[in-house]
Amino acid sequence: MAGFIVDFVETLAPVIPWGESIASSVEVAGRAKDVFEGVKIGIIIVDFYRFDSITTSASEYAIALNQMGCNVDIICNNLSGIAAEFLKPRDEFDPQEYDLLFYHYYIGDPLITVVSACSVPKICFFHGVTTPAESYLPYSPELYQICDNGLNSLDELCKFDLVVSAATINVLQVQAASPCEFKGFPYKIIPPIVSLSRFEGTRTEPNSPQVNVITVGRVFSSKNIEGVIKFAYELECRLEKKVSLTIAGSKIEPTYLSSILSVTENQQPASIVISLRPSDTCLQDLYEEADVFATFSHHEGFCIPLVESMAAELLVVSHNVAALPETMKGTGIMVDGYDYKQAADGVAVALGDDFLMTRLVGEQKAHYLNVYSEKVVVTKIIQMFESFICDHLS
Repeated sequence: MAGFIVDFVETLAPVIPWGESIASSVEVAGRAKDVFEGVKIGIIIVDFYRFDSITTSASEYAIALNQMGCNVDIICNNLSGIAAEFLKPRDEFDPQEYDLLFYHYYIGDPLITVVSACSVPKICFFHGVTTPAESYLPYSPELYQICDNGLNSLDELCKFDLVVSAATINVLQVQAASPCEFKGFPYKIIPPIVSLSRFEGTRTEPNSPQVNVITVGRVFSSKNIEGVIKFAYELECRLEKKVSLTIAGSKIEPTYLSSILSVTENQQPASIVISLRPSDTCLQDLYEEADVFATFSHHEGFCIPLVESMAAELLVVSHNVAALPETMKGTGIMVDGYDYKQAADGVAVALGDDFLMTRLVGEQKAHYLNVYSEKVVVTKIIQMFESFICDHLS
C-alpha cells in the first residue's frame, strides 16, 4: 500500500505538486484506517487539467482517501497528458465497479443523470453554479448555456445520499431548485481544499514605493475583473502612492479582457499586469509581493484564492455577494455589493494605520488556521467519509 500511495502523489505532481503535504496532513490527523481499507471510490469530475480549482479539489481528496487505504479512481475528460491506471475516461465509466461514488458538480453535465440514477452509495460535492448564468454573456455564450443547464438540473442532487458543499449559500441554491425533495435532506459544509500551507507567511514586509493589489482566478466575465480595476483606481485616488494591479488568471476570455481594459482606460490604476497560467511557485511569489487581495465576483461558491491570501497574510477586501462573506466570516474588509468606493475607503484607512492593518491581517490568519488549515480540513474530510462508509457500506 505504501508504494501505491507514493506513486499516487508523484503521478499527480504535474497538477498538484504539493501532494506530499496532503499525505503528511493525513498522517498528522491520526485517524484510524480500518474502515477505509479496500473501499473502492470513484471521484467524478468533468475535466481534468492544471490551474483548475475543481481538478485541484478532486486530486487533493483523492490523495487523502488513498492515503487512508481506499482504492481511488478519478473519472474525467482531458487527462492532461498524464498516464495512470487511476485516471479513467468518462466514456468508460461503470458505476457498478465502485463501492462509493463522489461526484463533483458545478456546471451542466449530462452524466449527472447516470450518476444520480445508479444504486451505488453516492455523495455529491456541489461547488455552486454561477448565477445568474447571464453573467457570462456576451463573451462566452456557450458557458451561459452550460451554466443554465446546470441550474436546471439541480433537482437531480436530491437523488444523492449526501450533498457536500463549501458554503451554506450553495446548499440553499440546491434546496430552492426543488424545495419539497430537499426538505430535511442531509448535507455537510466542508472546504473544497486540503493544503494551503505552502502560502503561509510568504508575504514580506512592504518596501515598494507603490501599493500592490492582486486578484487571482479565471479572467472571465463572472469574476467581474472590471470591478477590481475600478477598486484599484479608487484606491489610488485616496493614496499618495501609485497602485499596481496584478491580474493572475488560469484561463481567459480574450474578448472580455480586451473589452474591460478599453472601457475602463480612463479609470485605471497606475499599472495593470496580466499574469496568465502562473505556476504554483510563481503564484507564491505574486502573493509575496502583494499588499492587498481583492475580489468582487458576481458569484463564488467558495473562492480558494481568498483563503490563499489569508494564509499569505495579505489584507483581503471583498463584498457581501454569494459565498464570499461566509468564507471570510467577519474578517478582512467586507463591503456592500459592488461598492468599490467603500472598499477603497476601508483599504486606504488600513494602509495608513499599522495597528489596524496588523489586527485585520491577524484576524484573517487566525480564521484561516482555525477553519482552513490542513489538519482541520483533512480531519473533517476523513470524518465525513468514515461516517458515510459506516452508514452505507456496512
